[in-house]
Amino acid sequence: MGCNTSKARVQHSSTTGGDKKGPLSEKEIQERIVESKKTNTLVIQTAKANFVARHAHVSQRGYYPHDLTKANQDAFCVETKFMGNDALHFFGVFDGHGPFGDFCAKFVKIRLPEVLSDFLMTKEETAGPVIDMKNDALHDTIMNAFVNTNNALHRSTINDDLSGTTAITVLMRGDHITVCNVGDSRAIIGVQSDKGGEGFVRASPLSIDQTPFRKDERERVKEAGARVMTMDQIDGVEPMHENWGVELGEEVDESGDPPRVWNSTLDRPGCAFTRSFGDVVAEGLGVYAVPEIETRALTEHDKYIVIASDGVFEFMTSQSVMDMVVKIGDPLEACQAVVAEAYRLWLQYEIRTDDITVICINLSDMTFANASVPQQSPPETATLNYDSKSITQRPVRRHFAKQKRLYIQETRNQMEEDGVSFDVAANVVPKSDEETQRIRDMVSATFLFSHLSESQWSDVLAVFKRQYVKEGQDVITQGDEGDIFYVVDSGTFSVFVATEDVQKGGGEPEKVFEYSRAGDTFGELSLMYGKPRAATVRANEDGMLWGLSREAFRYILMRTVPRRGLIKVLRSVDIFKPLIYVQLQRMCDLLTEETYEDGQYIVRQGETGKEFYIVETGAVSCRVAQDGGEEREVLRVSPNGYFGERALMYDEPRAASVVAAGKTTVLVMARRAFMEVKGDLRLILEEDQQRRENQNGLATGDDVASADGGNEGNNDFEVNENWTPRRVASSQEAYSAQLERQDTVIQERNSGCSNVNGTILDMAELEEIHGIWSDHNVALAVGNCHRLKRNVSIKAAVKGDAHALQMLVNERQLLRDMMLYSARIPMVASAFHDDIGAYLVFKDEVVCTLSQLIALEPLSESRAKFFTANILLALDVLQKEGVVLRNLSAEHVAILDNGYPQLHNFCNAKVLDGNKCFTMCGNPCYWPPEMVSRKGHDHTLDLWSLGVLIYEMLSGKTPFEVTNDNGELQEPQTYEKITKHADAADIEWPGDKFSTQIRSLIGNLLMPEPADRIGANGMPPLRKQTWLSGLSWQDYKEEAVELTDFNMNEMLTQIEYMPDDQLEEVFHNSVPQAPGAADMLSDF
Repeated sequence: MGCNTSKARVQHSSTTGGDKKGPLSEKEIQERIVESKKTNTLVIQTAKANFVARHAHVSQRGYYPHDLTKANQDAFCVETKFMGNDALHFFGVFDGHGPFGDFCAKFVKIRLPEVLSDFLMTKEETAGPVIDMKNDALHDTIMNAFVNTNNALHRSTINDDLSGTTAITVLMRGDHITVCNVGDSRAIIGVQSDKGGEGFVRASPLSIDQTPFRKDERERVKEAGARVMTMDQIDGVEPMHENWGVELGEEVDESGDPPRVWNSTLDRPGCAFTRSFGDVVAEGLGVYAVPEIETRALTEHDKYIVIASDGVFEFMTSQSVMDMVVKIGDPLEACQAVVAEAYRLWLQYEIRTDDITVICINLSDMTFANASVPQQSPPETATLNYDSKSITQRPVRRHFAKQKRLYIQETRNQMEEDGVSFDVAANVVPKSDEETQRIRDMVSATFLFSHLSESQWSDVLAVFKRQYVKEGQDVITQGDEGDIFYVVDSGTFSVFVATEDVQKGGGEPEKVFEYSRAGDTFGELSLMYGKPRAATVRANEDGMLWGLSREAFRYILMRTVPRRGLIKVLRSVDIFKPLIYVQLQRMCDLLTEETYEDGQYIVRQGETGKEFYIVETGAVSCRVAQDGGEEREVLRVSPNGYFGERALMYDEPRAASVVAAGKTTVLVMARRAFMEVKGDLRLILEEDQQRRENQNGLATGDDVASADGGNEGNNDFEVNENWTPRRVASSQEAYSAQLERQDTVIQERNSGCSNVNGTILDMAELEEIHGIWSDHNVALAVGNCHRLKRNVSIKAAVKGDAHALQMLVNERQLLRDMMLYSARIPMVASAFHDDIGAYLVFKDEVVCTLSQLIALEPLSESRAKFFTANILLALDVLQKEGVVLRNLSAEHVAILDNGYPQLHNFCNAKVLDGNKCFTMCGNPCYWPPEMVSRKGHDHTLDLWSLGVLIYEMLSGKTPFEVTNDNGELQEPQTYEKITKHADAADIEWPGDKFSTQIRSLIGNLLMPEPADRIGANGMPPLRKQTWLSGLSWQDYKEEAVELTDFNMNEMLTQIEYMPDDQLEEVFHNSVPQAPGAADMLSDF
């Protein structure tokens, strides 16, 4: 059976998206698994019913890169013939949490069945056999067993102050099941349904999560003395309310700030659940181990029961789990498949996995002894005895930050510009299965390969090329442009580095390293971007290498991007307009592909619609039946067109038939899949309409903007928010009023920036210029203008460098077109160009950069907090406008003459359009994992950069940089360190400058999963962090905060500014103008 089991697992993996092993080998994965030896069979015979229950279980220990030996905190129990009764069977899954969660889970796993058995035996003396025991007596006994077990855990030697476990158990007693739930693991039952198609098995809940989102749970813990508030409410950012009662499938926590359980002083425990074993600190506030109990009769329509820890449901819906179980059939193989799929999804979206445990029970051959008993119709859902208005099932995670669905308009454009086109089929190099597996084993640990999908692996391995080398042959040469990554198969290779003196005057380069083992790799950076080779690699003997080109690697990664522009299509559907971008992106994940031949019916007029369709390729004909039965074409839908959207809302007959016009591929979204993730679309639309009506009291009159006069025509303007609505406007009027207000402000700002008499239009007007920083023919400097009688900041780009020029043009365009008004964001006063370069003149005077301050000495905590708060305000503005900066680093944070920071260098900034960005730009030490791995990034990149910046301000270095003895950055090692980062525990915290509060903030910003970073859904959660709590944000906005330990004038005397020769290279460079420069500057 062992061999058969392994075979089944591999076969199934290939049918469910691939068995992604990620950082673990197959052997290592198997070592983490505990499972049934086979599917076990129970024949249950009672006076009322007979049936067969086939069951199995699988539990896989989680993968944590920073703690490879971390124990499995999941536990399970399968006790057949419970209490010695052939008709009683007990199943349970226990998910531990906290430092001693594994001990808590194992304790409850062992103790609970023992206590329950003893209590039931005692109860049988008065209430009769368990199999026939009335529900009230049974439920009371079970509840007492749970409470008794919890008390025993408290009395044990296990420290459960801040540790505990959830529990989900199923007691099968004849043809009834009793489900007991404490926490957020889950039990579901698969019910054969007449709706949803023949053979469809609907996943119905047998348990409901216990959190403060539920009104009944919220009121219960409040009665116990708890206060239920979000962090924003505690900080006064959000008004007091309890409008958390959401329906099944809705977005539960859009702000990332769920309601929590607090004591009267609001300082502990702050837990987001309401029931648990253990957790002594929270128990006094009503967080207890009293279970919710549900007893349900089994019917002939019930086919499967699945009991699983939340590691399964993090990325999988209940229905998707049930679909997989039904498709496979055998419980053991189904458990293996669910665990493998959950593991694959965890590694697809994260760099770690949770512990994953599943018990699957197949019910079959159900017969009832009393034939007169009426057979029930298939229920739509399982009946739960809770107030339906107060229950909420935890949905699958909304924000897939490590998504493989790369909506990369930017990267595709770059591919076209670079001429990236690669024919995989034409470049396949034949290999044996052993060679293919050996290559995969050798490169799988390399950071660039750690998150490939199975299809990407297949193509990458296929195009690796053999390269035979001779003794003394140079594989790569220092200084050459690198575009191939190499893996050593056989032979040894020496690495030589020539210093600048050797390169100029001759001599022998120094041998610095030797590759001596099969599997050694070099040239990783060549797969990321073209960069001159840093060393020469020479063969010491005849050998063989495997090589992969950057052209092939980039194409394979980017070619798999699905359905460009799909979000744009969804946005064009009227009923989807209220949905935000992340919701639309989640909808894209629900679409499946179907192909139809010419003349084949996709939907038929009169049948009840359950699906929504988008035409991907080909076309469809919409036809309406006439009185005579003939059909008349009324509409033809082309690619990116859609039909059937009302099926997501209403059970109504199709108004027309839709037929494929030629071979056609459509993308399909089923209503049940949509509701599983997003809930009832009608409710979403109704809530959006209500929200719009509540916002319609907008002014359409005169209170649009106020202007404060300034010097030389450079005026500061801000929106006056203290206006009173004069009447209720319609939605369209309200929207128009908002646009009018925005246009007014933009016009006023632009007029302040284009006053010829108040700005500089010629470099000849500037004297005493000194440089702040320079980078690749771009420089920021400060000069004195006698006419204006003040210093101004000016940024220049050399006309002879097309790339530098384009970056400056991009920055000018973004700052001009976007309404980014904030004192922490530069305002362009004027822009001009001459024969040498192009220039931006900024309103504010820059005196130095943050990196120049840090170079003197790392900042004090108060200074770091001051700069962090101000930068956070700037990022808040960018996030609200949908802009990602991609250049947040110490060298690009300017310090103004008043001591306040200002973000500079917007040349890489981009307005997000719903698609991910893929350009690798900015300081590599600030790159997040998703940029290193080329998985696409968004605004959460800036949050990661903020975490790196705070660390650098306090320590003087960035947290992931790896340097050699000469202080030179070692990029491959740095990137590997970034991609392997798991949490705050693997960050080095030098000295005593990092308090627990600071570590918490940095750790929450440096989350590997972009959507998990604090601030990903808005800045208020960032402000609630303990280190930043108590700040007067209004004072920061008004620049009314002073640093008592910060002497700007004294600091400026110690700063080393840019050498004059570097400044001359930019401001007085007379190289010929780059091709296309005139076109770039036509609108400058």
